[in-house]
Amino acid sequence: MKVVLAWILVFMTIPVFADMDADDWELRTDRDGIRVYMAHDDDARIKTFRGVTELEVEDFSSFFAQMNDYEFVANWMHMVSKITELDREDYLNRSLYVTTRLPWPVSNRDAPLRITFRQDPDDYSFHVNYVDDQEALEEQDGFVRMPQMQGNLTVTPLEPGRVEAVFMVVVDPGGYIPAWLANMILREIPYFSLQRYSRVVNKPEYQDAEHDVFQIPPGWPGHEEQRAADEGE
Repeated sequence: MKVVLAWILVFMTIPVFADMDADDWELRTDRDGIRVYMAHDDDARIKTFRGVTELEVEDFSSFFAQMNDYEFVANWMHMVSKITELDREDYLNRSLYVTTRLPWPVSNRDAPLRITFRQDPDDYSFHVNYVDDQEALEEQDGFVRMPQMQGNLTVTPLEPGRVEAVFMVVVDPGGYIPAWLANMILREIPYFSLQRYSRVVNKPEYQDAEHDVFQIPPGWPGHEEQRAADEGE
């Protein structure tokens, strides 16, 4: 593997929520090891939620392989019905089209998104950042377009075999949804998404993934082999 290429491609993108501090977040759900925080007024049009949990993970290299499988991601992302790739600038920058299935009487929503992958060179955390890209696709029949959607999924290694997963989303659902119903629906997204992800994060088909972009943290399976390969280049 080419370690120089790997670290050049570590994008130093400013996280979506970098300007929010701990006082902005109010705990709304704490169960099954998953905490969900809210950072907006109940009647605000734009909703901001963050889910936090810890996961038992066998193979750190599996995360990037999982994110490449859009059907896999749609299956654990709560209320997401389908993810389709629209365009790929390079390995770490893509445009995706996401559709939702929302409970009656709410209409299904959709959003074209720009996705970037990166890894922090200091703590080895893996980041999936997304932001709405309205120019990427015209509005589609049968869906209400979400005028704003952005957030990220961050996976940070705590120790070999254990990570912290943080899923954050800022969204304007578009159309008409009563504020109380929007809060109830959107609050469930980080909770159920992380709950489902914890059940599938160690699926065997994503283990031992090979790529030359992301680094395995020290102490994790495959780190020494990856370092030896990098030094042999």
